[in-house]
Amino acid sequence: MILLCWISFALCAAGIFLSLRPFENKGIKEKIEQAAIGQGETLSYEVALAEGSKKPDKVRGILVGLRQGLAKYGKEKSVAYMIPASLILGSLGASVPVFLNIPVFSPSLALLGVLIPYWILEAVWARIRAEGDKELERSMQLISVSYKRTGSLELAVRENIDSFKSYIRLAYLSFLLEVDSVDPDIEMAIWHLRDRFDDPIFSEWCRALVECTKDRTFVETLDAIVLRKGEARSVNLRVRGVLKAARNEFLMMALMIFGNVGLLYLLNKDWFEALTRTFFGQTVLSLSLAFVCIGWTLVRKWTTPVSFHERDHLFEEGKT
Repeated sequence: MILLCWISFALCAAGIFLSLRPFENKGIKEKIEQAAIGQGETLSYEVALAEGSKKPDKVRGILVGLRQGLAKYGKEKSVAYMIPASLILGSLGASVPVFLNIPVFSPSLALLGVLIPYWILEAVWARIRAEGDKELERSMQLISVSYKRTGSLELAVRENIDSFKSYIRLAYLSFLLEVDSVDPDIEMAIWHLRDRFDDPIFSEWCRALVECTKDRTFVETLDAIVLRKGEARSVNLRVRGVLKAARNEFLMMALMIFGNVGLLYLLNKDWFEALTRTFFGQTVLSLSLAFVCIGWTLVRKWTTPVSFHERDHLFEEGKT
């Protein structure tokens, strides 16, 4: 009977979730993503935000930010997998304790199930972002060397484009396509290439390329800009190392909290039984798990990697 109730609840929740917004002819994952994130807000909603009568949805803002960031790397579909995964794991986390006759753990395990896919996707996003920054520096270095030798930016890009990876290669392919088929104006193509990357040093490099098309004496500035890009990336790596140490300390303390439960079994079995068998003890464990989940999410937020740009000596939160 309990199983039927939970199945009915899950189906009703999924139906309500999917009926929040009108859908286009898309797959189920895309429909769920559209329901959770939406495809843009109405004019009345934007006016209400501007007037202050309505507060922005923080959860939706986080998901939109993740999707927009991953879209730059061609990974925007990952959000469409994360949302149903959170729904499924959250339902399992709420259901399994009921079947095991420990319903007090349902809220905390449901919270854990909902957050795990987000943590994984956020970690993947941070890794992709770091690799993209490294690949961007490499592309700047190779193209600068080839441009100094050939005197042609288009030829320099063609010589090295096969060695680039992921979205870096796509950006330079669009640059070549624009020059070859759309508009031969190389200066305008450089500006469009600059807009594809949210990186001040890369923007400065693009401005130097534009100046090089007018005066070849500026070509010597390219190496200096690439060198500053490497120095800035080195500083970013050290900053991320410090922030990672803070996260590891939190994980160690969380491990000690639940590791003490096993230690308690060795020291005093009566206390262990009171902690794991009584309603009060189970409530303490459930609350501890919920606080650890919330704490880990806040720690990840407060230790968001920062980006240091050597050009203007500014730290900008959340841009790496």
